[in-house]
Amino acid sequence: MILAEADEWCSVQQAQAHSHAVAVTGADSTSRIVAGAAHSFDRLEPIHELAEASVAPNAPTIYLADDGAMIDTHTGVALTDMVDRDGFIAAMAAGFGVRGARIGGVDDQPDLFRSDMIAFHTATGG
Repeated sequence: MILAEADEWCSVQQAQAHSHAVAVTGADSTSRIVAGAAHSFDRLEPIHELAEASVAPNAPTIYLADDGAMIDTHTGVALTDMVDRDGFIAAMAAGFGVRGARIGGVDDQPDLFRSDMIAFHTATGG
């Protein structure tokens, strides 16, 4: 993973935890945090605010059971019928939702992202 340090859309901590969980299973997983980067730092445009963005950057992490079912954050019970949208709605109802988030890339961030992705896809045959 290549992560934006100042991402307001995706939780860097949750992405790091996901990468670690994958690695614990014995699979290859790494994460890299780009200092000062905002969401979509691969864009060739200055960092700017999207006032209409709806985000929940501090919402609780939803974990998965061994069978892939989402685990309800309030009960700890794996729910086979739970989907991403249910988690988003719960996060909004709990007050984690906010309006406005920044996107864009500055300096060498877009080039850094592209070179990292090309190296990854070249190495993995993707």
